[in-house]
Amino acid sequence: MGPEWEKKNLETQVYERLRHDVVCIRSLLGHLSGVKEFSLHWDENEVFHTELYTAFLDQLQKHRRSMTPAPWSAISKLSLKLPPTLLNQLPYLQLDQLHTFDFHFATGDLIQSEIHAFHEGLLVLLHNLKDVVRQLSFTSTAASQNFDMSWLFHHLSNPHSFYFHQLRSLSVSIPADGSQLSDPKLFTTFLERHIRTLEHIAIHTNDVLPRRSIGNTPNSDFIPIVLAGISKNFYPLRSFEVSYPFHGNLEALALFIVRSLRTLTSLSIQHRVFHLSEIRVLFHHLAYQGLAYITDLKLAMFDLDGALLTDLAVLFPGLSSLQIDYRHASHIGVGHIDLRASAYLVSVPTY
Repeated sequence: MGPEWEKKNLETQVYERLRHDVVCIRSLLGHLSGVKEFSLHWDENEVFHTELYTAFLDQLQKHRRSMTPAPWSAISKLSLKLPPTLLNQLPYLQLDQLHTFDFHFATGDLIQSEIHAFHEGLLVLLHNLKDVVRQLSFTSTAASQNFDMSWLFHHLSNPHSFYFHQLRSLSVSIPADGSQLSDPKLFTTFLERHIRTLEHIAIHTNDVLPRRSIGNTPNSDFIPIVLAGISKNFYPLRSFEVSYPFHGNLEALALFIVRSLRTLTSLSIQHRVFHLSEIRVLFHHLAYQGLAYITDLKLAMFDLDGALLTDLAVLFPGLSSLQIDYRHASHIGVGHIDLRASAYLVSVPTY
């Protein structure tokens, strides 16, 4: 009974425990027939067992021989972050009533050809959802070292394959240096194709930069490029959230807001910290187009004074909610002011 025997014995014990856990999971899930929301997220730092993930995914799949409906076919909200080797199961998911789909890319150090091959299953699933899904969210972080979301939008912008007829909300988050969106114009194309249905758009960035790029030149101004490329009015748009780059061109942002003013009621500009002079330049120009419809506003500012609040009150007469995150230009510290229905809550930084 040497090391080899001990290793084999341990593997047997792990297998038996895994099999027992899978039986328990299937038994438990079989009694949960009313599930409407489901989230399955893989911790990339941990070893995973395929059987455990499959036990959960089976609840969303038709029986491939009898074609009996999936136990959770009535699910309306799904969030997934899966090991790439399991993405080949996605085409078999039965999600006839799915309204919200949130997908986190987790490609690790896979090369691009491997990433594309593994994610073919995701493309099939998205194609199957194109007539029912109303909210889409895509997230990629620095852990996906060689991933490029332009590949996704290249396929989703194909006029012969994809059009999300019910799409109302789109959220995208990638690392802040922009290297995971090598061709911003493809994202612009996708947005413009859904310009008649989108009511909410969120474009966010991750603070942690990729450890290794895919050979694309980092471009922290990818968001201004995306917005500047839009040439049509976004009249259904009601809510816009953006992590705008610190030195990004404000003209692109202003033009996009102008194209949405007729219906826009909520505006959140994050990451970018404004000076009062920039706020005046940006919004005084927009005031002539009409800012009265905006009821919710979130900004980040250097310093906080009465002149700012006075300007905002004049520029946005319809505001019911104002949130200002502020940083003193001459001190280290972050503060916060939140105005809702004339009630003030101020948090002052301490030094």
